[in-house]
Amino acid sequence: MALCASPTCRAAFFDTSRSRNRRWCDMNICGNREKKARFLANKRDGSGSAG
Repeated sequence: MALCASPTCRAAFFDTSRSRNRRWCDMNICGNREKKARFLANKRDGSGSAG
């Protein structure tokens, strides 16, 4: 059993992945929000640009 890595969720879930390193309870909801927030933060900071 593991806890969701999202600070706004914290749902408990069973990690049934092969490598047992799942971080979010649902990739379509929590995982997507976290990845989008990280992407936008990197874009704002300018560290996401290749130039």
